[in-house]
Amino acid sequence: MYSAWGYGFGAASVTMGLFSLYHLLALPKFDTAQKTPATVKSVLDNFLTSFAAYLEVSKKRSAAALLSGIIVASVSFIVLNVTIHEPVQSLAYALIALLVVLLAQAKPAIALSLVFIIFYKIGDEIIFSMGTPFLKRYLLVSNIQLAWMSGLLGLFGSIVEQPSGACG
Repeated sequence: MYSAWGYGFGAASVTMGLFSLYHLLALPKFDTAQKTPATVKSVLDNFLTSFAAYLEVSKKRSAAALLSGIIVASVSFIVLNVTIHEPVQSLAYALIALLVVLLAQAKPAIALSLVFIIFYKIGDEIIFSMGTPFLKRYLLVSNIQLAWMSGLLGLFGSIVEQPSGACG
């Protein structure tokens, strides 16, 4: 009954394997390998440097933003979990609190960009989650038709759209 999925995943794994082999053979090698193993301190230092560059703030300010964001998220998770909320919902609210604290620390242009991305993705997820019930309930699309639309037509649409850049 589900053998088509097996063929699809098999074809995808062969394709990814061929890409991996090509990358292994064709891509350039690093000139210098890391001589010493990475320590926790060096990894955290590299992360803070990258995070500070992303937010376009100083390394000290990004460390303060991360620490305060984690504290606010942890406290809000505990408080919400103790009160009336479910654990998953409390975690979602805690992550939103973390994002708010991080956005408050960023430069205005970066914060505005991140807010745009967050709201864009939230809208995308809401529409995506509403699509299947709408198609099944109001347009009376069967499971087989939905599978064809999502699988074959969606794949064809994404393949045709990519070279043209029609949607972005």
